[in-house]
Amino acid sequence: MPSYAFAETKNLDTVKLPIACEELKDNVFNGSSIKWLEESSERLTLIDQDTFTGILKDKGDVTLCAPKTSYPLQIW
Repeated sequence: MPSYAFAETKNLDTVKLPIACEELKDNVFNGSSIKWLEESSERLTLIDQDTFTGILKDKGDVTLCAPKTSYPLQIW
């Protein structure tokens, strides 16, 4: 997913990543109000340290839904 792909999407609530998604670049969700992120494959292997920078904090936490063996769950 390229940098700033969902930036400034203040009404964004849910994102289901495509099965072919292998990386989340920096600031993908900057200024968004995402609450649910679903990663359904095991191909996602790179999450930039600034991927979630700038998420609107007043919207609450972000829930990550991913397979048990997925990369995001191994690093968190």
